[in-house]
Parts: sequence; structure tokens; C-alpha cells
Amino acid sequence: MNIKSKIAAAISLHMFAWLAMFIVLVGVIFLTAGVYWLLVPQFGQGVAAIIVGGGLLGIMLVTSVVMLLANRAGSRARQAAHHSTDNRIEHQLRPIIGERATDWAKANSGIAIVGALSAGVLIAASPNMRRLIVEAARPLIARKALQVMQDLSGSGH
Repeated sequence: MNIKSKIAAAISLHMFAWLAMFIVLVGVIFLTAGVYWLLVPQFGQGVAAIIVGGGLLGIMLVTSVVMLLANRAGSRARQAAHHSTDNRIEHQLRPIIGERATDWAKANSGIAIVGALSAGVLIAASPNMRRLIVEAARPLIARKALQVMQDLSGSGH
């Protein structure tokens, strides 16, 4: 599966998730409006609004509790998978940034995260900083692109 099809699959799944959430939201709104208009003749507008609002809050509370319990039950299985994901990422980064840098990033993950976020803010805020970083990284990007092309063409080392 090439990168284009992976991106297309991720985007279509993302769009499907948002469409499903939108449809559920519209359904909840119409259901709420229907229950409200059904209760107005018997109880009046104020009491009907309180009943419908309380019902929505109760449904939200029950859903949140169920999701919290399901999340706690699945957290143990995810912790084992998380360690294997960390190891896979570490093994992919080690040849690129080196042994010493990978060990430092592993030992100082908080500093690495804050540094990455700060760099992202700087790059987003300053066109001059973007230009400086792109020009500094251009030789590395060119070298990696040539290496990838050589690996793909089979005429590598």
C-alpha cells in the first residue's frame, strides 16, 4: 500500500467519523426538539425544557461513565502496545539522528517535547525562521532524498 492510498484512507476515515458525529448530533437535536414539543402541552415550556435538558445531561453522564470504564479496562492492553510502538519509533529514529541523540531524547522526553512545541510555534510565527530552517536543512533533505531514490532504484551501496 503506497503513501497516497494510506493518506486517502486516513482522510476518508476521518471524514466518515466527522459525518457520523454530525448525523448523530442532528439526530439528537431533532429528538430533543420532538420530546420538548411533546411535553409542552402537558407540563408547560419551563418544565418541559428542564425535563429535556436533564434527560440530555443524564444521557451524557451515563455515556461518559461507560466510556471511562471502557477506557480503564482497555488501558492495560494499550500500555503493552504503547511500549512496542515506542520501541518501533526508537528503532526508526536511531539510524537517522544517531545513538547519542536517541538516548538523550529517550532520557529527556519532556524537554524534547517542549523543544519541539517551541520550535513549532517559532516556525509558525516567523517566516524568516522558516526560511532559515529550510535553508539549513536543505542539504540534509537533498541527501536523504537521493538516498531514498537510490534505495528505491536498487543501485544503493
